[in-house]
Amino acid sequence: MKKILLSTFVLIAFALSVVIFQLSCKKNVIAQEPAYTVPIASTTKLGGVMVDGTTIIIDKQGKISSVPIVIEYSDVVYIIESGIDGDPELWKINMDGTMNQRLPIALPAGLAIDPYNIGFKRTLNKIIFGAKNKNSGDQKYIFTCNVDGTELRKVLEVNDDFVL
Repeated sequence: MKKILLSTFVLIAFALSVVIFQLSCKKNVIAQEPAYTVPIASTTKLGGVMVDGTTIIIDKQGKISSVPIVIEYSDVVYIIESGIDGDPELWKINMDGTMNQRLPIALPAGLAIDPYNIGFKRTLNKIIFGAKNKNSGDQKYIFTCNVDGTELRKVLEVNDDFVL
């Protein structure tokens, strides 16, 4: 019974020390005086940013809204799995089905387009695609070129242990 009573006093003392510690660490937070208010946006300035009306619009009441950017492509870039040499090729066709043409991408010797392991992406003016070494397959690359196949440039060399 003596041990139970003694352990109860020890636990009460420990709990009181935790409460005292918490109370001593308490801080009061006081808001900035006077309170800061954001100035009303005008049709020419918004927090130091010039409002040009192309991406941000401010109406007469000061309501700020953004203009969505819509990109419309006039053509589609797609992949043919087995082209002239048996390797994948990138092709382009207009949205109305006309002008179906192979993109003349001249990769260095021993490389082939590999859009399946690395993928390919179309931006407004560029195509980003993967390529692989036909002989070993261990070495993979990321290339970019214009939508018409010109200005081919190697962006990155990817080792086989790199997980995509």
